[in-house]
Amino acid sequence: MQIVASWYTRQISQEREAASPDQDRIDELVAGLRQCITDQRSLPSADPASVARISADYAALYRDLGSR
Repeated sequence: MQIVASWYTRQISQEREAASPDQDRIDELVAGLRQCITDQRSLPSADPASVARISADYAALYRDLGSR
């Protein structure tokens, strides 16, 4: 999950530094980062099945983000 948060952070930084930043893309990236942080914070109190599901979701998301 941390690797996904790092990806979002890098993308936000790159978009903000672009010659013509796309605010809609920045907003989407920030929303994704916020969701990632929320999910990370929920892990300590989550049951094992939820942790496994969240982990699988983020592994799939990372594979998807890597293909962009």
